[in-house]
Amino acid sequence: MTRTMPVAFKRSWLTVGLLFCLMFGTSAVAQTPPAAAAPAALALSAPETDASRRIDQSADILKQVETVIQSGDVAKKDLQAQQDKVAPLLSELQTLLGHLNAHRAAVKARLDQLGLPPKEKAPPENPQVTKERQTQQRDYERVDALFKRAKLLAVQAQQINDRIAERLRAQFTYSLLERGPSVADPILWMDVIAETPHALKTAQGAIGDWIGAINNRLPSWRAPAFWGLVLAVFVLYWPLSILAQRLLIPVSKNTKPSRLRKILAAWLVSAVIAGCPILAFLAVVGILEAFRQFDAPMQAVVHVLFNAVLSVALAAGLARGLLAPTHPNWRLLSLGNETSRHARATIVIVTLLTAASYLVFSLSVTIGADQIYQATLRGMGALLVALTIAAALWRNRAKECDSEDVLGPRVTPTRDWYGFLRVLLWFAVVAIIIAVLTGFMSLAGFLADQIVWVGGVSIVAIMSLILVEEVITTGCTPTAPFGRALISTVGLHRDSIDQLAILLGGAMTVAIFVTAILFVLAPWSIQATDLPTYLHAAFFGFHVGDITVSLSSLIMAIAIFVAGTMATRAVERWLEIRFLPHTRLDIGLRNAIKTSFGYLGFTLALGFALAYLGLNFEKLAIVAGALSVGIGFGLQTIVNNFLSGLILLWERAIRVGDWIVVGSEEGLVRRINVRSTEIETFDRVAVIVPNSNLISGVVKNYVRTDSTGRLQITLPINAAADPEKARDILLEIAKSQRLVLKDPAPFANFTSITASAFIFDLFCYVADVGTLGSVKSQLNFEIYRRFKADGLFAVPPPLSVVTLTGLEKFEPLLNKVINAASGNGLGSEKPTG
Repeated sequence: MTRTMPVAFKRSWLTVGLLFCLMFGTSAVAQTPPAAAAPAALALSAPETDASRRIDQSADILKQVETVIQSGDVAKKDLQAQQDKVAPLLSELQTLLGHLNAHRAAVKARLDQLGLPPKEKAPPENPQVTKERQTQQRDYERVDALFKRAKLLAVQAQQINDRIAERLRAQFTYSLLERGPSVADPILWMDVIAETPHALKTAQGAIGDWIGAINNRLPSWRAPAFWGLVLAVFVLYWPLSILAQRLLIPVSKNTKPSRLRKILAAWLVSAVIAGCPILAFLAVVGILEAFRQFDAPMQAVVHVLFNAVLSVALAAGLARGLLAPTHPNWRLLSLGNETSRHARATIVIVTLLTAASYLVFSLSVTIGADQIYQATLRGMGALLVALTIAAALWRNRAKECDSEDVLGPRVTPTRDWYGFLRVLLWFAVVAIIIAVLTGFMSLAGFLADQIVWVGGVSIVAIMSLILVEEVITTGCTPTAPFGRALISTVGLHRDSIDQLAILLGGAMTVAIFVTAILFVLAPWSIQATDLPTYLHAAFFGFHVGDITVSLSSLIMAIAIFVAGTMATRAVERWLEIRFLPHTRLDIGLRNAIKTSFGYLGFTLALGFALAYLGLNFEKLAIVAGALSVGIGFGLQTIVNNFLSGLILLWERAIRVGDWIVVGSEEGLVRRINVRSTEIETFDRVAVIVPNSNLISGVVKNYVRTDSTGRLQITLPINAAADPEKARDILLEIAKSQRLVLKDPAPFANFTSITASAFIFDLFCYVADVGTLGSVKSQLNFEIYRRFKADGLFAVPPPLSVVTLTGLEKFEPLLNKVINAASGNGLGSEKPTG
């Protein structure tokens, strides 16, 4: 039965929510160990006597924990139990310290207000004031004593917690890096083959005893009822799961869904596929509870089985939801049908092998099998996982190499994430095989478990990122209901909605990424700092003053610096591409923000890396003092240019995109770097100018405060023409141009008169100084056309030479012109002869 997706979503949201709550709620219950007994929460408003009682209780708990950990070889389980007792004390003592410190400060303030006692020769003060001072002094001393006791206990609790963590790290390192016989050793297999019949017989006996214990605890009619209900769960699971999938996953094959509908369908499919086996297992647990068979031994068995069922169910659900092997039009990733099917099968098989290996290993530990036998089972499970992944990778490689069903040349993508994933998986496979061959079985098993765990966390993170991105993209738009509500109620601008969506998307992406990293590191919560500590002893370390320098610390510091730099570059790129283009900031201010953030991120990354090496600010000041001599001699110019670059970024006298003139160079500012500024001339030549030259020199900026530009055209007009007509034509031509501003209006000046021409200057304004050349060209074309038609161009002087012989006949005419000019006040002298 096929329905459209919106109807299916409306009918199945409640079911999906219940499934997810049940899945994650039971997962938390199953995976979280029972909390150790801890003291009650500290009452911050309790009187001082209650605070003293709490401090005494904390001291007793710390004394008991220290007695346990000071004994001989303590098991890992016992150490974790003691750590669960100490961890709450740390936060509670810190809370109590804050309360006591505030109380002490209040009493101290009252004492300061009362002032010091009067001197011997001073007049006596009011007895009530003296009594109040004595009371407050006693209160201060009592609270100060409690504060010091609590602080001492906090330090002691931190030290005990560090010791427990160190013991746990040492145990983990020893168990993880403990070396045994290699799988290539024939003696190992002889021992395993000899041990297997006994182990199988013991396991069979343990299972039989477990079933017999259940039957013995149940009356005659309750035992068949119990096993009948358990069998009914297994019998009804298959048809009910198929029915749930058909009712809750009605995906149509003929539609072209949007990406939002795809990710919603992926989460729905994942919830249904994973929820069915989990619900079935919880039904069996409910039957155990109903028949009162859920005792302590049963809880341990259920915990192991539930982890296995949960991992396989989630792997099957997430793989099918993300890859959609049978519905290509609903697939989120750009993979082929065959690749998707093989990838889904590989994920499920690898997870199933890991879960089976975990079950077999737990059973071998329960029956008390030999440690070498346990390690061999652990290593062989990891080897099967590695071989399965290797076979899938090799098969996928063969498919890609033989695939020719494409038209045209092959196009290589800019970022091949699948190729990067394949490289990582090959590294993991090789590491597991080497670990098994060299006898590090526990390390191989741990690596196999981490492949499954990291893969599951990565799939959930990818699906979460897609869901958040699509929900924000679809919902936070000016036309969406949510966007319209923000515009109408909050009063946000339409552009602000886009900026809010980008910021929200960036924040959610960071949150999901950080959460995924924390989940990936969850199995290393105790061991993460252990491996570097353990391997640190293998490296040659030396001391420089009170700073310990070793290869591992240098590698970690470099890794911190590289990670910080990469994060800075990523945020810079996000600012440049995603956020800043959606603001109303000009391109110069965008570049200043991006560049300044880059400087800040680089400084922080360098500071964190140096802090990891133990270089605090005092030591950095010493290093800076030593470098000051070098800066004074050889690095002065570099520092000058660097500081000048910072001034340019924040003063913004010159911005990216400005049209400037520096000396004989003229062009557009393309980039302001740490040391220099790049200018691109109009000949497409890059000119690198030191920043200090721009700060100390004279720079002409055409667009510093305004991009408006003025152009000037000088024209000679025929002296026989009417100058007013020429002025009107020039203004008419200027006003007819589209790019010429109306305000300020164009104007023409009658600048000078020559014997053969009138000189006019036409002035116009344009909004963008970059269009001066094109506007001037258009005006020149139009002026030429109109002036030629009206005969306004100045007539050039004749090329023939007038001899003095024929000049006498023009003398009477010239005298008349001069006399007329003198009579009008235009001449001052009368020419002679």
